[in-house]
Amino acid sequence: MRKLGLSLFTVTSLSLAACGGGPDIYSPSDPREFDRSMIDEQAVSGLDAAERAYVMGHGIGVYLMGKTLPEYVGHTGYAYRPGSSSPHAQFAYQWEDVLVARSGGVDGTGGAIYHDDVSIDDSPDPQSDPGDNPDTDYGDPFDDVTPGDGDDDPDGPGNDAPDDPNDGDGDCTLVAEYCSDFLVPATVDAVNLGVLVDATRFLDPGLTGQQAEEFVDAFRRGLNDALELPEGAADVAESIHVKDALMREGVCWL
Repeated sequence: MRKLGLSLFTVTSLSLAACGGGPDIYSPSDPREFDRSMIDEQAVSGLDAAERAYVMGHGIGVYLMGKTLPEYVGHTGYAYRPGSSSPHAQFAYQWEDVLVARSGGVDGTGGAIYHDDVSIDDSPDPQSDPGDNPDTDYGDPFDDVTPGDGDDDPDGPGNDAPDDPNDGDGDCTLVAEYCSDFLVPATVDAVNLGVLVDATRFLDPGLTGQQAEEFVDAFRRGLNDALELPEGAADVAESIHVKDALMREGVCWL
């Protein structure tokens, strides 16, 4: 499994809301304050300590991806539903059952999925705006980004893959050709936030000494598994499954 080098940065650099979301949506953003209040205790009560630690760690990693990815794709209208990797984790689970906190959507708090009280910032990023260069301008992200309407698949209409942006037929306008343009920076941001998570805040009551260390190690293993980079990652990584979803939605091609 490919591991990332870690570098710390300020939490405020991601411009995350402190506890945003619509009515009754719990969506904390400061990883230094994360604790077991984010977890549905009943959902993990049947697991042994090592499994519970891993599942909570993996779930928090996925949650962090739900905080960072919308910064890169939310303006396209793509609403990211976190947790597609959870059935593929070392200890399979359902993310929405284990986490009571919500992230993802179009705004990092589950907007357009768990609540409708959202606003999308569709202003161009001055650091990455391709401008009017015809070789790099992918056009309006809301233009023709509809999967299944092309003629590339011999299986018939409605079953085809996203249109090849290089075939010249103009069936689909992509936001970006490479999914890694979104997934790599979002994953790196999530990893950096994950460094700030205090795994001891998730300990089972009464654990001390070696048992506590083993719990923390399992938690960290789960978190790291969730946040592997997409290139060469295993099925346990959230990025692998997000990439598939982005391609199905026509947000990126490769």
